[in-house]
Amino acid sequence: MRAHLDAGGDMIDAPKIDQSAFTDLAQFDVLAGRNAQQAFSEMEWEE
Repeated sequence: MRAHLDAGGDMIDAPKIDQSAFTDLAQFDVLAGRNAQQAFSEMEWEE
C-alpha cells in the first residue's frame, strides 16, 4: 500500500494492488477490496 500511496494512487484503485500472498485466507475474495481500502484510509494520514 505504501508504494500505491507514494505513486499518487487513490482509494478507488487500492483494491487493485497485488494481494495474492493472502489468497489462502478465509473470505479473501469477499474482504480483500474492503481491507485494501481500509489500509489506504489509515495509511494516508501517516504522511
